[in-house]
Amino acid sequence: MRPTDVPDQGLLCDLLWSDPDKDTMGWGENDRGVVGKFLEKQEFDLICRAHQVVEDGYEFFAKRRLVTLFSAPNYCGEFDNA
Repeated sequence: MRPTDVPDQGLLCDLLWSDPDKDTMGWGENDRGVVGKFLEKQEFDLICRAHQVVEDGYEFFAKRRLVTLFSAPNYCGEFDNA
């Protein structure tokens, strides 16, 4: 059971559905360092997320403070990443 429903817009929705980009700091036009600011405010050390294909099964972003995990082996017959 989720601790809360996911809204259609806002921070929680963005964190759940947005994909990080190696070439972008922050959220598009927003200030840089949004991951660090969020972690500091929430007193967390790391954001661990999924729902995005990453070639080696995991990939770090934001100075290793956000990690994307993907564990579907042979996804679409193309990735050996689990």
